[in-house]
Amino acid sequence: MSIQDLGSIGELIAAIATVATLLYLATQIRQNTKSVQSSNFSTWIDAVQGINHIHLEIADFLEDALNATRELTSEEKWRFHIHQAQLGYSFESAFLFHLNGTVDDEYFKSRMRSAKKSISYPGCRAWWDEWARHLYDRRFIDYIEAELANES
Repeated sequence: MSIQDLGSIGELIAAIATVATLLYLATQIRQNTKSVQSSNFSTWIDAVQGINHIHLEIADFLEDALNATRELTSEEKWRFHIHQAQLGYSFESAFLFHLNGTVDDEYFKSRMRSAKKSISYPGCRAWWDEWARHLYDRRFIDYIEAELANES
């Protein structure tokens, strides 16, 4: 075997090692990405659970606020605003997670059905019309508006 043959064998081994290294790195990156996405999703779920806990604390006026059955006090208006903003952020997060592939289509659809139902209450719709453009990503607003228009 000549030096040239040994050099060719060395190049082949180096090429195989390079491909193996790239495959290993691709696998590691994919696993890391899924881990980060899972962590982000877990944080989001914790936030949603916090919102659900707040529902218990504001139940005394939440039904009136959602259905616009009475004039809210100044304090109640701000409590409702904060509640709606946080709830909207949770829906927006689901929308953005779906855009980047963190949540699947079925989960996304279920969250958006919940968002549409929430926004369909008269008090919430009035809040949405006043505040959404100030708080949320334009893509999310456009999506929700199109979904609400489809139901009309």
